[in-house]
Amino acid sequence: VESADSLRATLRAAMQVEGPAVVAIPVDYSDNPKLMEPLRTDYLI
Repeated sequence: VESADSLRATLRAAMQVEGPAVVAIPVDYSDNPKLMEPLRTDYLI
């Protein structure tokens, strides 16, 4: 997957394969701190 626009077509193509299919999706981990902001730290283990 090169972009969000190609995700749907890629997943549909993977579902058409008989047997297992691997879809490589790059992840940008630079937003991880932003994802944790709304969480209250007193609820985290």
